[in-house]
Amino acid sequence: MYRRTDEQFGVSEALFASALAAMVFSILGAQPLTIVGITGLISLFNYTIYDIIKIYDPALYPPFLGWVGIWAAIFHWLFAIWNISDYMRYVTDFSSQSFGMYVGIIYIIKGVEELVAEFTSFNSTQGFLSCVIAILYFGTIYSLENIGRSTLFKPWFRSILADYAYPIGTIFWVGFAHIPGPLKTTNISYLPISPAFRPTVPRNWVVQFWTLPV
Repeated sequence: MYRRTDEQFGVSEALFASALAAMVFSILGAQPLTIVGITGLISLFNYTIYDIIKIYDPALYPPFLGWVGIWAAIFHWLFAIWNISDYMRYVTDFSSQSFGMYVGIIYIIKGVEELVAEFTSFNSTQGFLSCVIAILYFGTIYSLENIGRSTLFKPWFRSILADYAYPIGTIFWVGFAHIPGPLKTTNISYLPISPAFRPTVPRNWVVQFWTLPV
């Protein structure tokens, strides 16, 4: 979202929004173990809104997104009051499977877009290294999860490798890009972050959504 929203919605906003929503939901919903976070579809929704808003004025994006959140909350409350989700029992598995396929395709497309951006925004060396790391990262996760279903090693060790495949692969390949020497000097793009407890762009944390003209 950082790149697609022209730095309007970055890592700081994503972490703060997830943490705030998680705290409010866990306290008011009495469900402290619920995991709340930004998914690929939410990212797609957010920067699609930005694509529409920037036609008029990009500065309207934060307050407009605030109103989107307010109306989303109102509809969620109405759905909860009338227990609309109970009607999901009439929805077939085909709809759920189609939605799952759509989510998978979205993640693949967005991953390829980020790799293509390495070639267009930087140079071929950085792009090729990013592709190699992405392919090896996928291979690492796939292999570790398959080890969990194999007969290699002890059962407890296989279980650890399979359960923590994503953290293991992420930590290793992120560190791989920082190995001193040719790899480090390639200067592939890293996750853009802002100073601690500050928005990505110069603005206040409190968005004045109530000033948005009709």
